[in-house]
Amino acid sequence: MVRQLAPVRRVTLSGEVAGRLSEAIRSGELPPGARLPAERELSVQLGVGRTSIREALRILQATGMVTVRPGDGVFVAICSSPKDQPFARWESLYHYRVGELLEARLAIEPLAAARAASLANDDDLHTLLATLVEFERAIEEDDLAAMVLADGDFHEAITRASRNRMFQAMLGVANHLLIESKRAGLGAPGRPRRVLAKHRAIFDAIAAGDSQAAESAMRDHLMSFVSDMGVGDPSKADGVTK
Repeated sequence: MVRQLAPVRRVTLSGEVAGRLSEAIRSGELPPGARLPAERELSVQLGVGRTSIREALRILQATGMVTVRPGDGVFVAICSSPKDQPFARWESLYHYRVGELLEARLAIEPLAAARAASLANDDDLHTLLATLVEFERAIEEDDLAAMVLADGDFHEAITRASRNRMFQAMLGVANHLLIESKRAGLGAPGRPRRVLAKHRAIFDAIAAGDSQAAESAMRDHLMSFVSDMGVGDPSKADGVTK
């Protein structure tokens, strides 16, 4: 009896661009620490639109192959020591502490989830459900990059469903930090399954139209990052309770 074959996945244009760039990195053509050409230049060189370039760079960041430094550019990642703490070099690289990112998310995302519970339509719910399916598939295949992308897609879909464009813009500015924090968080043993359970709780509350439950579930999800990753309580600054 012939073993059932896995379905063939379509390769998007951005995925093809990411593949081309990853080959250049693996071959040493783009060595660790090298700055990638600017987005406009890559677009011309590869003959694709800048939207495809941006998505390809997002994919490469999710794999850990590049780091994004706003104002400086995109750089081939330098492998860190296994002894390094996940967020040890954050402030020197990105000029923000991971705790500051978490505070910003706590200020925006629970409210976005509450609004989504009131405003989400069938298309929004379908999109959210699709991200849960993709997240579970990534966990089963132990595909960290796919987990990071599915995680990001889930949160972005909630922000869009909130119908608040300012929420989208503010979190969009921090997208490179969000990807880095998700990659570190989802790389922790056992955490992906816990994150998926939190996402399902948030989805259930939004699908039920329960704004209070959605807000609470999102806050609980974000605060679990504190306990799982040991980054410190965002309700405290410099050791002083706010």
